[in-house]
Amino acid sequence: MPCSGYQPPESIDKGEISGKFDIFSLGVMIIKIVLGPKGYPNCLDQVQIDWRNRLQVACTDDLFEAYCHHVDTCIQIALSCVEANSFRRPNIVTITEKLTEIEIDVGEVINNICRGIQWIARTEI
Repeated sequence: MPCSGYQPPESIDKGEISGKFDIFSLGVMIIKIVLGPKGYPNCLDQVQIDWRNRLQVACTDDLFEAYCHHVDTCIQIALSCVEANSFRRPNIVTITEKLTEIEIDVGEVINNICRGIQWIARTEI
């Protein structure tokens, strides 16, 4: 039995299964993951503030900014996926490219931090 919360408007309104049906569902799932247990329907600004607060406690400054960019990008991807017009939704290649870019960005920050720690360890010997 399908869950209408994951069905795109074209399916609900016209019974149409578009090529971007799954993209809409992906967007809904990303939004649910980002919203977390509290959930802030229609309040993504508050969600971004909450994520920033949680990340600030757990990360170095460099990682903090990289992860905040990661969350912001995921939110933007999700919002584009739940676009009412199926032709405006991104395709899976575009989504994976964006996700890969932010993973690479975070990986570079982590590598830079590790190189810095190694440099400090070598100079203290």
